[in-house]
Amino acid sequence: MVRLNQQFVTTLADYPIDCAWNSSDTRLAVALAGGEIFLKDLKGQQTTWIAHKIGCTKVVWLDDVRLATAGQDGKLNIWNAENSELIGSFDVNEQSPKAWVEQLVFNEKMQLLAASAGKSLKIFDNNLTLRYHFTGHGSTVSGLSFSENGQKLAAAYYGGVNLYQFQKDDYNMEVMPYPISFVSLAVSPNGRFVAAGTQDKCLHFWLLPYSEGEDLEMTGYPKKIECMAWTSDGQHLITASQRMLISWGINPQTNSPQGNRATMLDDHDAPVKAIATQRVGPLAASGDAQGRVLVWDYPVSEYVQTEWEINGSITALAWSNNEKYLAATSEKGAVAVWDVKR
Repeated sequence: MVRLNQQFVTTLADYPIDCAWNSSDTRLAVALAGGEIFLKDLKGQQTTWIAHKIGCTKVVWLDDVRLATAGQDGKLNIWNAENSELIGSFDVNEQSPKAWVEQLVFNEKMQLLAASAGKSLKIFDNNLTLRYHFTGHGSTVSGLSFSENGQKLAAAYYGGVNLYQFQKDDYNMEVMPYPISFVSLAVSPNGRFVAAGTQDKCLHFWLLPYSEGEDLEMTGYPKKIECMAWTSDGQHLITASQRMLISWGINPQTNSPQGNRATMLDDHDAPVKAIATQRVGPLAASGDAQGRVLVWDYPVSEYVQTEWEINGSITALAWSNNEKYLAATSEKGAVAVWDVKR
C-alpha cells in the first residue's frame, strides 16, 4: 500500500504554472503566472523573486543549484538558486513583438536544454552555449519532449512533428508529417515511440525509426488529450480526456499498441488536468479540476492511495528524482509536497 504523508503546504497569492525539483530533491521551484519564482527548501527556508516581468511559463533545473525559467517576454533566464542572481538571459525568438517561450525541457544525460518560442527552437549545452538553432517549423512549436537518453527530441507544430537525433556534435532531422495541430506530446523513455494528442480529439502514434504510412491513430476520445505520460519502462502510455484516464499498453507481438485494448480508469470525478510518472518506479499520479490527486500503480488498473485534495484545480504535478516526494500546485495558489511511502 502506498501512503502520502503531507510534508508541506502553503497558499500563494499568484497562479502556479509549473513546478520542478532540483537534482538532490532538496528544493522545489514553482513558476508563477505573474512572473515570479517561488523556491521552497525542504529544510524550511523559502524565497520568491521576479524571474520575468510579464509572466513565467516553465521552470526546469539544470543541476542542484542552477535553474532555468521561460517567460512571456520571449526570454530564457538562468538563475543561481543560492542567491537568486541572474546568470544568463537569452532571446529564444528575436522577432518583435516577441513570442512567449512556451516550451522548455532539459535532458540530464545529454546535458541539453531546449527552448521554443513561436517557430524558433534553440538548444543549449550545460555551459549555456548555443548548440543548435532550428526554424524549420510550419507554425508555433506546441510541444517538446526528449527520450530518456536525450538522443531524440520531438517538436510538434501544426502540420507534423520534427524528430531531432543527436550524436556527439552532429544531428539529423526527420519530418513526420500530419496535417493537424497538436496539444500534447511525449516521447517514450526508450525512444521507440512518439505519441501526440491532436486538436480533433485523437491520439496519434509514431513507431521509430519512422516509416511513412506506419503511424497509428486512436480515436473515440470525448475531448482533446491535453496531458499524457509514459510509464518508466516505456510499456504504457497514460492519457487523459475529461475525467477519464486511458492507458495504452505496448503489444510485444506487434511492438506497438496495435492489438491491445485500452484500460479505462474512471476514478476521477472531474476533468484530469495533470499526469506525472516516476522516472524509475511503477507509480503514476493524476490530478483533476477539483484538486483531487490520485496515485496509481501500473500496470494495476486501480489507484493505490486514498485521494488527497488541495484547494483549486491542479495545474502541475512533479515527482522528485529519488521518487520520495510528490509535489502538486493548483490554480488557487496551493503548493503541496507529500512524502511517498510504500
